[in-house]
Amino acid sequence: MEAAKKVDEDFRGWKKALRGSEIAAITAWQGTDRRYQRIQAAVSGVGSASENGERLAEELLSSVLKGRVGRDLTLWRGIRSSISTFGVDSSDLASLIGRTLPADRFIAASLSRDVAIKEFTDPPLKGGPALLRLRVRSGTNAAWIAGAGDPALREQFEMLLRPGVLLKIEKVEYPEDVGVPVISVEVSEP
Repeated sequence: MEAAKKVDEDFRGWKKALRGSEIAAITAWQGTDRRYQRIQAAVSGVGSASENGERLAEELLSSVLKGRVGRDLTLWRGIRSSISTFGVDSSDLASLIGRTLPADRFIAASLSRDVAIKEFTDPPLKGGPALLRLRVRSGTNAAWIAGAGDPALREQFEMLLRPGVLLKIEKVEYPEDVGVPVISVEVSEP
């Protein structure tokens, strides 16, 4: 993917500046053992956090704050449950247009729309799935997980945004070719 090569270039200095503990946190985030859930619990206060989850969250946040997006990007994030994410059924997502919501946890997103749909909208949960189209401006803090994490997971083209970013809901569409609602979101720093 050409866009990933450009992001690699943008984050080359960031990757060199990472400490071993930050790289370990990135790898833990990607783990198939669901450690990311303990990390998110430590950040949001929802769920069961652990001392290890809190330490990993601190290291992950440190890695995000060291990085900055070098160009405007469109990222994609699949969600399985519009109710747990936004508090509304997927058929009522248009009611969110114009609202700005602070992220209470890390926001993981992909450069690839196909990855976001395939891996992160299925199985659908309460309220139905949706796809976020995130407009991320140059200069926004981020960690390029695909560039510093497990090479076997690079094809997820994952980027991580920090808790507290603001998500302004701009538009909701229901395109037939996607199969799930698409929510256009502008991301900004608090």
